[in-house]
Amino acid sequence: MSSESLILGWEDHVDECESGYMDCIEEYDNDIYVRSAISRVLSDEQLAGMPEMAAFREKVEALDQRFRECLSDQPILPADKYPWWRVYPPRIGGEDLAADILRKYGVRIEVVRKYPRK
Repeated sequence: MSSESLILGWEDHVDECESGYMDCIEEYDNDIYVRSAISRVLSDEQLAGMPEMAAFREKVEALDQRFRECLSDQPILPADKYPWWRVYPPRIGGEDLAADILRKYGVRIEVVRKYPRK
């Protein structure tokens, strides 16, 4: 994956979470994987010195800040074993995600309902 596709993937996920992630927990876990790929890029010592890494890091930090604002304050995974973006679920989501998080982790999130556009 290119750095641009990683940024676009992360931005798409953040956008979805800001308005309420509407898919199930399996899809959420799959979609959030892009942030793990970004983490590997950011920690790659060979890439660290490349000039474009500063702009990449800046974009990631801005998206990370937006994503942090989407998260619940109730952890679902241990913070000492998982990266921060996996520890907390989104604050709001569709019925499927909310039911999955409650069933799997015992944590409630706000349910939002979206209707198809006319």
